[in-house]
Amino acid sequence: MQSIQPTASSSSIPQGLKETLPYPDSPWKFSDRIFSEMQQQPVSQDQSYKLLEIKNGDPEYQFILKYFDHSKPMNYHIKSVQCIHTPYLTDAFVSNLKKLETKEFKPEIPNDAQYAHRQETLQKWEELTHQFYPIKVEGTKRAETLIKVRILPLWHGSSKPKCHSIATSGFTYFGKHHFVHPNAKKGPMGSTDPGYFGSGMYFTTSAQYASMYSNGHMLLAFVAMNEPYPVVSDVPHPKKCSDMKMLESGGAYQTYNTHYIPVANIEPNSPYCMEYYPCISGQKAAWDEIVVFQETQTLPRYWVELEADLLKKIPKSNNAFVEPAPGFNIVGICQSQACDLEGKKFVVRKGLKEFDLGEEYFDLRCSCCNSPTDLIDSVILKDCSYSYIGVNKDGKKVTGENLKVTNTDTWPVAGWKAMKIKVQPKK
Repeated sequence: MQSIQPTASSSSIPQGLKETLPYPDSPWKFSDRIFSEMQQQPVSQDQSYKLLEIKNGDPEYQFILKYFDHSKPMNYHIKSVQCIHTPYLTDAFVSNLKKLETKEFKPEIPNDAQYAHRQETLQKWEELTHQFYPIKVEGTKRAETLIKVRILPLWHGSSKPKCHSIATSGFTYFGKHHFVHPNAKKGPMGSTDPGYFGSGMYFTTSAQYASMYSNGHMLLAFVAMNEPYPVVSDVPHPKKCSDMKMLESGGAYQTYNTHYIPVANIEPNSPYCMEYYPCISGQKAAWDEIVVFQETQTLPRYWVELEADLLKKIPKSNNAFVEPAPGFNIVGICQSQACDLEGKKFVVRKGLKEFDLGEEYFDLRCSCCNSPTDLIDSVILKDCSYSYIGVNKDGKKVTGENLKVTNTDTWPVAGWKAMKIKVQPKK
């Protein structure tokens, strides 16, 4: 297992990630296809959860791929993604959201020499969670908006047996430092450890960082929290900072339910170092870690299997063109010389929601060889109604409201400088 240097913005969440989800204000909810097929699938006798493979055209796939590629693991790509549905875990998670919302007493940050540093760290957390704020849950009569609780989609490096265990019974203090800590206490799964920042459940916003602690498998979970305790360092390495001395092997600090830790490699020039400590004031974080202490704060939602890039095979197909689906579709042009897609054009189904055409240039991949491309030929609207506002190639503002499409309507992208469009079912 090798330590690696961060690529791009490895400690942050990409802009526009929330909008790729089918229900942005309730991000743990499945899209209609996933939900329908999950409902029809029985729970097997040997496991208490359901698995369903996510397809390229599902909004969940675009969500996971965009997040994964923002801090992509070196030399690895996604082999497969499966949705996890454990009914009682979902119910417990949603129920706990309401409990976290009613938490009355906000813990106070210690008024010590690191007070300003902790405030800066909390500001980073505020910026991190803002994209997924606020959230909505179903109430008895109408949806309730929650403003005290925050949700983040977070990565957890794991292995196949541990993923199965977590999908069955949830996260139960699966640690991170077992790989490197000489005094780690092995639990039944060989996974529980003292915990540098508390004996809790460890997550990160970086797929690259999580992959360093995985064995070919990662989980993407939705994690709920109130304002966290900001963990910082008051001394440079090799000294152990006061927060680590206080938190290691212990529970949550005071009445906090979450710890937030921007971390840096203790040996930045060593490619084999797996030790990351809290940042001192002014130090740039390589990654972040988020530790929670209640099982119901976590909902394992996606099981991602990794594959080494050297093992990747380009599928050969003379007819890999996917037909447009109802709603908004993008026609891309593959730029890979190795791709066997006839005509090089492919369709990505985006579905029914709001879109910013400029953002759709990013994370577009060929449906045949999965190679990234930034070339968009056109957009196709099919069997839907839509409203839009945009600027055409002549710089003129153009709008349209409640327009209907029977069969298909194709718009060349070359005719637009910018466009935002809201696509809905045809009424």
